[in-house]
Amino acid sequence: MLSIVICTRNRPAFLMRCLETLTEKKDSFEVLVVDQSDVPVALPEDPRCRRIATRELGLAAGRNKGICAAAGNVVAFVDDDTVPDSDYVRTLEEIFNRDVNLAAVAGRILTLEDGHPYTRLHDSTARELCRNDWPRFMGGNFAIRREVAEKVGPFDERFGAGRRWASGEETDYFFRLLYQNYRVVYGPSIIVRHPREAVDAAPRELRTKLLAYGRGQGAVIAHHLIDFDNYRMFILLIWVVAKSCLRVVQNAFILRPRSALLHATVALGKCIGFFEFIQSVGRGRRVHSE
Repeated sequence: MLSIVICTRNRPAFLMRCLETLTEKKDSFEVLVVDQSDVPVALPEDPRCRRIATRELGLAAGRNKGICAAAGNVVAFVDDDTVPDSDYVRTLEEIFNRDVNLAAVAGRILTLEDGHPYTRLHDSTARELCRNDWPRFMGGNFAIRREVAEKVGPFDERFGAGRRWASGEETDYFFRLLYQNYRVVYGPSIIVRHPREAVDAAPRELRTKLLAYGRGQGAVIAHHLIDFDNYRMFILLIWVVAKSCLRVVQNAFILRPRSALLHATVALGKCIGFFEFIQSVGRGRRVHSE
């Protein structure tokens, strides 16, 4: 059976849209809504939907609670503001049933407004993922075998929305899967649709969000450099910052200052997050030694 975990906080309208889409089909699955809202959310009158209330904030913490409560042998994760396609459940089950050696799958994310790829990496070509493919493994659409999750361990709760580093928990998990030689694929037939925030977001709000995303990414890179002795992460930091800076130059050259500023914000966030994590480790070690 498939368990679908949806973590939510104070977005009842988005959540209801997601749940109503999932429960339109009569497939056998369960939906676990990990509710961190100030006011308890309402669920559809469907026995497959179950609410898990918690006052502990953080997306990674919510996902960990969902895994612990899941009854299925496969646990899938979607964001509360996504709209899964009508064959989402059936496609996921077919992929895992067809390949018994598959540990996890990253699905495809399209924009809700026009059906375009959410990022250019969300194309239509299936592939097995290697370490350089970490941007394809996004938290809005992925699934993992429960037995694998139990062996890899919980999501690192220092990362993800609601914590100091507000992104990167799925990237950290992806790297940990590959360190243990688990097989992960990109499955473009597993589709959810996500709002394209950049369309309507206020400039300051969008910059704040992108800065937080960049900080999380930089902190995860530092985490794997320090705690997993993965020295290739230093090269990865240089690459991701350089790529963002290149986007700044490109957009400035074609007179798109708003886009240039957004890419500069991401680059700055990556650097800030990287050094923040290193400083936090240093402080932790000093306190421990004292």
